[in-house]
Amino acid sequence: CNPVKNLKALERFLLTHVYEREDVIRGLMLAVGAKVHILVLGAPGTAKSQMLRILAAALEKRYWSKQLNVQLTKEEFLGPIDIPAYKAGQYRYITTDTLAEAEIAFLDEIFKANGVVNNLLLEILNEREAHVGGGQPIKVPLEVTLAASNELPTDEEAREQCAFFDRLLLRYRVDYIKDDDKFVQMLLGEDELDTLMAMAPRVPKDELAAYQEAVKNVVIPHEVAQAVRAIRAKMNAEGLRFSDRRYKHGLKVVRASAAYDGRDTANLSDLEIYRHILWDEPSQAPTAARIVLEVADPILQEIEELLLEAQEISEAALSKQGQDATAFGVEANAKLKEIAKQLDSLDPGTQRGKERLADAKTRVQTALKEVLAKCLGIAL
Repeated sequence: CNPVKNLKALERFLLTHVYEREDVIRGLMLAVGAKVHILVLGAPGTAKSQMLRILAAALEKRYWSKQLNVQLTKEEFLGPIDIPAYKAGQYRYITTDTLAEAEIAFLDEIFKANGVVNNLLLEILNEREAHVGGGQPIKVPLEVTLAASNELPTDEEAREQCAFFDRLLLRYRVDYIKDDDKFVQMLLGEDELDTLMAMAPRVPKDELAAYQEAVKNVVIPHEVAQAVRAIRAKMNAEGLRFSDRRYKHGLKVVRASAAYDGRDTANLSDLEIYRHILWDEPSQAPTAARIVLEVADPILQEIEELLLEAQEISEAALSKQGQDATAFGVEANAKLKEIAKQLDSLDPGTQRGKERLADAKTRVQTALKEVLAKCLGIAL
């Protein structure tokens, strides 16, 4: 019996209807188990809110969203002050249909709010409660927040918001669909959000509760803790230093990774998720991925390196014109075939590695077809 069979079905549904978002979708599945928050950087129209709306519908969780700006006040998140109660000497808010009652939230343009709202959100994201007006704190049932932004703040602003930024534990970058075939699938596929929300497989509340409880009980063996220490040492050597809190909270998602795969003990492969935790600037992400995979899963690292090499080769060839395109196409064809051969020789020992290998093979074959078609005029 698969204890997360409906969650797995939901993941497959999202992968089918939201294109080139494999890492983010996996992150969402782990985030709901660990009850952590996510930052997604990317242009508008890249399915950020769509994924979360479908997730909330499938989990039957209360959803709330807001686009942030510098003019917003606390009342935008907590509701209006209860005037009759205030006159009676009680300071409280009417929280109906606000963030204070949300279980899953989408906060767009997350870095555009003012300091007062930032402090409120920091408290809610971290403590799941808000202290206001000297009265009883407002308990917030928030489980997962997806915070989105087109860009990061400036360096000075980032330093001021360091504590707030740290609460967005998982972070991803997204772009418009790159694969032409998937772009066509997107054009022809269902695009009505209400329809997708209705179609999404439902996850029973007892299954989600059992998954979240299992996450808490996953054992972190000494070997895994030592591996995290090794990752930190390598990151520090590269000049990438992160808070102890971030490494510690990262283990929540490591536990979720193990529980989601049906294990009660974490292993080294679960540490792969740290590649989506240990960066503050997108330019740091490749270094984080390399270091984490060196320690956690060398075969997965090799897959990623071969895939990156294939992307660089195909992009270089596709950018050429005329005779240069032909020459570069011939060379790229040979190199991409060699990369495909190397991928065929790999045998990952984890399910995650097998899935990533299959995806890498597909991407290399797609790149090969594009090079043959554009540079050499050969259609497969």
